[in-house]
Amino acid sequence: MKRKRLYGILLITFLMILVMLCKGSRLFGSTTDWYNQHVVFADFFRLLASTGTMSSSLAVQLGAGMNLFHLSYYGLFNPLLYGSLLVPFLDMSFYLSFLNLLLYFISCYLCYRFLQFHTSPSISLAGSILFACASPVLFHFHRQYMFVNYFPFLFLAFFAIQKKRGWLLSLSMFLIILTSYFFAFPCLVSIVLYYLYIRKKKDSFDKEFFYSIVSGCLLSGFMVIPTFFALLDGARGISSNVILISLFLPNPTFWTSLYNPYGLGMGIIFLFSLFLALFRGKKKERRLSIVLICLSCFSLFVYLFNGLLYTRSKALIPFLPLAILLCVVMIKDWQESRKLRPYQFVIFFAIVFISYFVVYRTSSYGTLMLVDFVLFLIGLLSFWKWDKKEILLGAVCLSACISVLAVNLEESYLPTDVLKTDEDVRTLVQSEERELPYRSTNLLDPQYSLNQVYASDYWSSNIYSSTSNSYYDAFLRDVWKYDFTFANHLMVGPSRSILFQTLMGERYLVGDLEGEYPGYQFQSSLDELGYFENEQVLPTFYTTNTVYSRNSFDISSYGSQIASLFSGVIAEEGELLPVVEELSVTDVLGLDTEYTIAFTEDTSFEIPVLEGSDDDVFILSFDVNEDACSNDSGKVITINGMSNLVACKDYLYSGHHTHFAYHLLNNEQKFSVTMSAGEYTITNIRLWKISMNDVTRFVRSVGHPSDFQMNGNEMSFEISSDDDGYLVSTLPYDRNYRILIDGKEVETEIVNTAFLGAPISAGTHQVTIVYQDSGIVLGVICSVSGVIPLGFIIISKGMKYNENQKFKKRGPKKIKA
Repeated sequence: MKRKRLYGILLITFLMILVMLCKGSRLFGSTTDWYNQHVVFADFFRLLASTGTMSSSLAVQLGAGMNLFHLSYYGLFNPLLYGSLLVPFLDMSFYLSFLNLLLYFISCYLCYRFLQFHTSPSISLAGSILFACASPVLFHFHRQYMFVNYFPFLFLAFFAIQKKRGWLLSLSMFLIILTSYFFAFPCLVSIVLYYLYIRKKKDSFDKEFFYSIVSGCLLSGFMVIPTFFALLDGARGISSNVILISLFLPNPTFWTSLYNPYGLGMGIIFLFSLFLALFRGKKKERRLSIVLICLSCFSLFVYLFNGLLYTRSKALIPFLPLAILLCVVMIKDWQESRKLRPYQFVIFFAIVFISYFVVYRTSSYGTLMLVDFVLFLIGLLSFWKWDKKEILLGAVCLSACISVLAVNLEESYLPTDVLKTDEDVRTLVQSEERELPYRSTNLLDPQYSLNQVYASDYWSSNIYSSTSNSYYDAFLRDVWKYDFTFANHLMVGPSRSILFQTLMGERYLVGDLEGEYPGYQFQSSLDELGYFENEQVLPTFYTTNTVYSRNSFDISSYGSQIASLFSGVIAEEGELLPVVEELSVTDVLGLDTEYTIAFTEDTSFEIPVLEGSDDDVFILSFDVNEDACSNDSGKVITINGMSNLVACKDYLYSGHHTHFAYHLLNNEQKFSVTMSAGEYTITNIRLWKISMNDVTRFVRSVGHPSDFQMNGNEMSFEISSDDDGYLVSTLPYDRNYRILIDGKEVETEIVNTAFLGAPISAGTHQVTIVYQDSGIVLGVICSVSGVIPLGFIIISKGMKYNENQKFKKRGPKKIKA
């Protein structure tokens, strides 16, 4: 088969898949995570680079202020993302869609070229189609693209091993780490396994291979080491309680990942190849099959590849090229020998049937497995009886194409309407001036907008990231009892609490033009969007001389804790908290303290407030039961526009948010309640109230900063204090902060249980706050040291080249007669 013909077939296959996936007014991106994380963070990185603040390791615009290296997982130093700087006018969603499609095509082409080292062009073509149609590949190029965007560099590493080019191997390892550091370790293991697979005894490339890998890893130190330090200090995402002995026992998830996009996803052909390699493969194929089975079946390896977080099969995706390699090599060998005895066929088919009836019969992939098996059986019998390898390869490829369509057509793709709303918000925000240090909040489409940074002076309290500041995370969950509205506990969306907006300095708000936002005044509009401002909020930095002790805070009621944040500051040493008297829910709301109730549909009703004035803020809290289910649905209770959601108990990303808290302004003398369908057991209903006038008086009484300036990692301002007290901030505490007051460094403290602060004396002071990431210097040193083994490789290659050139000129020595 001619090469041009092969390329044509390959290209047509890809185009057919993409055309069938096209859904009109939708983007090549999932509604799950693709836009609100990958696109938005990439756009944020472009903003940092274009404004010259990329060198700053403080992302003050996100998560109330966080270490920028918490975002390394999303491609902070991915060089492919920064090609967007060449097209600043192009929306990042379109750039990322094009980039991912291009990477998908390049990966498939490189897979074809890689397989040609080991088999014929026709079987290589079939193998590259298997790769293109493997469940995780195309699926994650439009969902979690860092699961697969390293594939071109992984194939380049394989090429480097084949061609014995150490510099290319070092560069490939370096780029793998930059593009997707989470998958770098399994990629490294995959590279080592491939080298051992093709290695010959006493291979002269051994030392160069080792130095190349070491060099690639060291060169990435400027990113890896600061990221490692950030992860040590940060709140990690989902993690599972792993039973130690289970790590050494066979894991049944291997069978469930045959079609799952969060595994290898190759179907029955992979099972057959493993079976062939074990029974009839050569020594190196048998070894490779055993390694792949062990990696897939024993949780210990998956647990290590996932950074000791959980035992999810997504960490096996970097081994997909080796699985494809095993498939094509075994098809080639079996085509030549067909050495498989009848009883071995019986064993294989028994494994398939057991897998179907035990695992797949009741799963969403059951029908897919049946179709896969029937097509594979047709191809197998045709090849056995008529020696038609084309039918076998065609059946395998057809089955793979059906699989990829089944997996991807069920995906929910992002409508372009989201981009229109987002662009309108950006236009509206950028048309307004904001005073720093105050924050902004956007209540429109929070699922998609919670990570958005519309301008460099757009500071937000929201964050949706796999890792974040641990102090801020604990404050929201354990102290404030935040109003989480998403089933995924990592998603910290905008709060509708007027008290939270006041505490965090959310002075500017974007919402519906006709919406009601207590405390906020209308400023401007664009179509149906409104821009609002509330001047009565705390700045990010302020001073107060009323200090309460942390011990008294910890033993106080929830209502007293919230009230104390608006009358002083919480420090290690201080006064006792003032007590906010708990109210009777029966007297004020006419309610009992617990209820068991069920709704078959969303239900709304009103609760009259029997006591209180218009300026009262009622603090209501109660506990809600979790349902024993595992999907991402949940139960939502909304009161006066403020919502809380409890996810299913066994949902992977559930934060077990069962304690609901509401801060309700009593401006209408009633609570408007909406409860979603479900069965509720509500207990421990408690109620307090504070005066909004008292909150406003506190905001006005504290010392406010003036002449605020920010330059990279450094913030400076002037501030006054009437008496000895504390400089308080709403920047989450981080040990990398340094505070200088009048040029003298002072010891930083944790104030208000989670935030940065320091003692300050009476008078007017010049304050400078510097964020110095302790890992950056060590990381740069590590990267510089990575040049040494790379230099050794280049010099060694140069010396060998010179010797070869001299030998060619001199020619072989003549032997005297």
